[in-house]
Amino acid sequence: MKEILDVEKPDLVILTGDQLHHGNSDSQTALLKVVSPMIERSIPFAAVFGNHDSEGIHALSRTAQMSILQNLPFSLYESGPEQVDGIGNFYLQVLAPAPPQFPLSTLYFLDSHSQIPRMIHNPDYDPIKQSQIDWFTNTSQAQRRAREKDDYNNPFHLPVAFQHIPLPEFGDSDLRIRNGHRKEPTKGPRFNSHFYDALAKEGILVLYCGHDHWVRGILFVRRKAISPTNAGFRTRYEYRELEHLDAGRI
Repeated sequence: MKEILDVEKPDLVILTGDQLHHGNSDSQTALLKVVSPMIERSIPFAAVFGNHDSEGIHALSRTAQMSILQNLPFSLYESGPEQVDGIGNFYLQVLAPAPPQFPLSTLYFLDSHSQIPRMIHNPDYDPIKQSQIDWFTNTSQAQRRAREKDDYNNPFHLPVAFQHIPLPEFGDSDLRIRNGHRKEPTKGPRFNSHFYDALAKEGILVLYCGHDHWVRGILFVRRKAISPTNAGFRTRYEYRELEHLDAGRI
């Protein structure tokens, strides 16, 4: 990560979940090690939680992790509305550099929860909840009304969403891959809460996920909405005895 940051010098870093491993005996120290490269370089950062972040007997709850992360320098983390399921449902706006600093992009972050026990299918994962879908839809529409009201005369706006666990649609038989590969089946919730439909309706152009280890590239779902999963955040590299190393998408 340090090498990538030094070479690319990004303005913002977003982590797509599983910052921690469930076997960590000291979650707080491990968490601080993850974000220290950004803090040392004065780079703002944010993230979504992954299923492993709060697993294990030594793991901190997501609420406890959020309380730590929110108070760190250069952190853009937000815990999100209390009435919305999960921890870390929030959005950020990327503004134009000069006045009137109109929004160029809106970044939506959602908690995709964790693994849940199932008698028939195991493992299975919790889906995006209806309260999250309602929050996203209401927030997206409010942001659109604000842009229209302010009349910035800016035709360009890039809405992007981030969550850790892929949506069920990434298992569709008509899914196509561009500029990458898929070496494992999608591991996501079997129950479809249709968050994909809300994303498409609200004009989200890109969805980044970080759960599947052996998927890299852009996946096109149902031929009508672009939905990259993983987008290179986790890809396979051979280095000594490590099975894989994380990578970064710029």
